[in-house]
Amino acid sequence: MNRNIKFGGIVIFLLTLTFCGYNMSLRPLWSWWTLPLLLAFWALIVFVFEKKYNKRWLLLSTLSGVGLTLGFPISPLTALMFVGFVPLLMVEKEISAQNALTTEGGKKHGILKYAFNAFIIWNIGSTFWVGNAGLIAGSMANYLNALFMAWTFMAFHKTAEILRGDKKAPLPGFQYALVLIAYWLAWEFLHLNWELSWPWLVLGNAFAQKPEWVQWYEYTGVFGGSLWILILNVLVFKIASKAIYEKQRATRLTWMALLILAMPIALSKWIYDQWAEKCVSKRAEKYAEVVAVQPNYEPHYEKFDVPTPVQMQKFLRLSMQKVDSTTDYLIFPETSFDFHNVNNFASRSEVQELQNFVHQYPKLNLILGIDALRVYAEFATQKPSGLPQTVREFYNQGGSITYWENYNAATQINAHTEGGHLEIYKKSKLVPGPEILPYGFLFGWAKPLFRQFGGTVGGLGMQSERTAFKSQDGTKKVGTAICYESIYGDFCRGYVQAGAQALFVLTNDGWWDNTPGYQQHQKFASLRAIELRREVVRSANTGTSCFVNLRGDVEQPTAYGIDAAIKQRIVLNDDITFYVRYGDWIAWLAVGSALSLLVYWLFVSVKRRFQ
Repeated sequence: MNRNIKFGGIVIFLLTLTFCGYNMSLRPLWSWWTLPLLLAFWALIVFVFEKKYNKRWLLLSTLSGVGLTLGFPISPLTALMFVGFVPLLMVEKEISAQNALTTEGGKKHGILKYAFNAFIIWNIGSTFWVGNAGLIAGSMANYLNALFMAWTFMAFHKTAEILRGDKKAPLPGFQYALVLIAYWLAWEFLHLNWELSWPWLVLGNAFAQKPEWVQWYEYTGVFGGSLWILILNVLVFKIASKAIYEKQRATRLTWMALLILAMPIALSKWIYDQWAEKCVSKRAEKYAEVVAVQPNYEPHYEKFDVPTPVQMQKFLRLSMQKVDSTTDYLIFPETSFDFHNVNNFASRSEVQELQNFVHQYPKLNLILGIDALRVYAEFATQKPSGLPQTVREFYNQGGSITYWENYNAATQINAHTEGGHLEIYKKSKLVPGPEILPYGFLFGWAKPLFRQFGGTVGGLGMQSERTAFKSQDGTKKVGTAICYESIYGDFCRGYVQAGAQALFVLTNDGWWDNTPGYQQHQKFASLRAIELRREVVRSANTGTSCFVNLRGDVEQPTAYGIDAAIKQRIVLNDDITFYVRYGDWIAWLAVGSALSLLVYWLFVSVKRRFQ
């Protein structure tokens, strides 16, 4: 790179960082400002170390990052997901070809930095808004997620090279696709099921705003969408390779790609049309009248500062606009009120006031998100046995200790419940950092750092199984996914297996300000509706509250930043989908394949070392 261009670029990106940082310092909420800030920071790193990059490969990997970003919600260019990996696959091909020509002992090119470049651009471009809840923690999420993706892509590259052996010809298309698909889907599955989980960018989530394309998710879940995207990316890459590197047409592959693109969409459109009639008929058979409230308290500086009595008045005022004698459910969002302590809910004036309100409507079941804790022992001189790992300690004067546990939870109040015996559901998919220190037994040394940046060191109490709330007349059961939980399809099927006929999502999406974050979260609800064939009702503190029907259509969405109450009759469905029965079966096949490939990679590597 020309020295003047390099110096000019560094100056521009430093000025951008300064300008963005200054503007953010003047604002209580950062909105979209974190996007140019984070992109400028990464561009600055690239310009400083540009000599370590091949310029062509850097450009191609950048195109992949931009393509994946533009293909992900809330962008309307969803079809770009089918080609987003293609430039990066070209980099992989060219690196493999050059490495094959490198004599033994010569320096070989690595794929990791180019893969990381593509994936950090995608992570920042699609989830920059995470930084609005904490810039350092959000940046760590972006960079760690991109690194995990890059490692996965590198594993694919290394395995492909081993399978290729001494041959200079590329791997056959089927083998090439199998390795990429096995590793990528296995990675996505891992990312759904460990404590560092941040599966927002699962490829199959890209179709959240195209529910008419993926009605077959009721059989495959989002992994079906991920598989579809990867297959088409490999096919398009093979077509492009024929044209660019071999100057040949790939007519057969082109027709195959068009068929694989069109058939799932055509099938989905047919299923989508079938459900139009089913939604109407089912809504007449078994239904519930539901009201969802959006109180619109800004969480950074308002929600936890406004006095509880003032908030209660607003909640009840909004409720009374829609609730009547026909209403079956009233829903309040995540952490609507502080219900300390579960040992004695009856002592809380908030519980008593809500019970008084509910008693005016004999059919009504109020479901709301609460912040709660349970005290296991007060003023103890000896630690009780059998306490959960998430129990915390408070040291009292005199040397005694109080052992307690904190919950982000949901509860139900109706005419038949007693204040002291409210059933609760504990949020069990916790956000790494704010709600759980991942693998605390390994990273105990990081506790001071987590405290400094607003993380939860002790972690929240959880429950091992999903449960559903039963209505007071015993004829209805609903699941309550709390915020982050609603992006996990396999997790949410647990509510249906527990008998849930509908899914209520209680959330607080205002942490991310008016950015794509809350919109993406709302759109993911359409995927849960299709997978489970359960209507979804979202009650957001602010963001988007809405109803989602059985085929994923969003109905009565509220605008960001307004007070609202919405009412609708929803279907209570008892049908069990293939996905509910068998879960992420595609992912399990991928995990088995990936493990087999890793074993083969290890075997060949050891064999070569000792030859």
